[in-house]
Amino acid sequence: MAILKHISVKNRFYSDAVEYLTCQFDEYTNKPILDGKGRIMERENYLIDGVNCDVDSFGAECIETNRFYGKNNSVNDVKAHHYIISFEPEDDITMEQAMEFGKKWLAEFAPGHQAVVAVHPDGHNNSRNMHIHMVINSVRKFPGRKSIWHDKPCEWKQCCKHKSTGKMMYHAKKWVMDKCIRLGLGQADLLARKHKDNYWVEKRLMDKNASDGVGVTSDRELIRNTIDKILPTVNSFEQLIEYLRAIYHWTIRVTNKTVTFAMPDMKKGIRGNKLGEGYGKAELADRIRGFVAEREAKDLAMKQMEAEIEALIQSEQEKKRKQAEELKKREGISAIRNRVAERNSRRFNLYLDEMDRKEWNNAYLDYLEGQEIVDWKTATSRNDFYTDYDQSGI
Repeated sequence: MAILKHISVKNRFYSDAVEYLTCQFDEYTNKPILDGKGRIMERENYLIDGVNCDVDSFGAECIETNRFYGKNNSVNDVKAHHYIISFEPEDDITMEQAMEFGKKWLAEFAPGHQAVVAVHPDGHNNSRNMHIHMVINSVRKFPGRKSIWHDKPCEWKQCCKHKSTGKMMYHAKKWVMDKCIRLGLGQADLLARKHKDNYWVEKRLMDKNASDGVGVTSDRELIRNTIDKILPTVNSFEQLIEYLRAIYHWTIRVTNKTVTFAMPDMKKGIRGNKLGEGYGKAELADRIRGFVAEREAKDLAMKQMEAEIEALIQSEQEKKRKQAEELKKREGISAIRNRVAERNSRRFNLYLDEMDRKEWNNAYLDYLEGQEIVDWKTATSRNDFYTDYDQSGI
């Protein structure tokens, strides 16, 4: 069974976090344990690695990021976030697997942040349970990506600060539960308000139900998974109830404030607020409204994008049309110039031929001189231009 904890850190000395993860501290006084020469003692067994930074320079790199973006200047600012994933002593997981587990969690819920990940095989008070420490700089150095637990752009935008919201922790706990089940580890319901009371009920049902051939899970998890799958597609709470009754043949009881779900093979239903945060009647209605708003926003953005694309296409077509007209105009002008030049050349040759004769015709020479086209633009206005050009002589 794995659990997830979160701690906000206001200490501006990031190197203290690395020291805590790599050295020995007293569990009760939280003071470092020193050797005979007064030096702090290193932990006997641990793994540590950096994400988007180097472990040895984690503190300096975080401070550099903060100064670059002008963040974490106040004493009361949250400088870092400390997440802990702790496994049961009976869970069969190695330190290397735990390290990979932590890095995947960071990639999902804290992308773009500088972080150090440490794995300790010795739990509190010699419990000997494997646990993962993940300390991240609160300022996001690289851009993240929008996820369903984000409400504002600052929650994934570069240079903004990490927000450990209830919505984010809900999905983070669900991610931990799903990964533990896939790894074959025992897992309690972290989403239930009183998961301790439901643990053995969940455990007895683990061998009864299967989820998509991946592993075994409980009735509660099956109900949550089914609801989560349908929520993004419905437009109202009433439509959700109608779908669950019609498609999955669930028995659902709805009152003014509560909703109770029962799958066909269940003798007793489970109230929504017992499934965990986000599954009560009012909470489900709020989540549906959020999905509807998100769909409407996506549709509006898609229409705007289509309109912009259509305008761009029309602009490109108009641009190409004008370019074609300009090209045609230039080609016409070039053709007229060539024909004018050829006409004048033929006229000049005829003039020279007449001059070479012993008895030239003055009237004919005057005529040839008058036929010279000085301005090609006036050539199109000459009525005899094209007709004369097609004849053998001028």
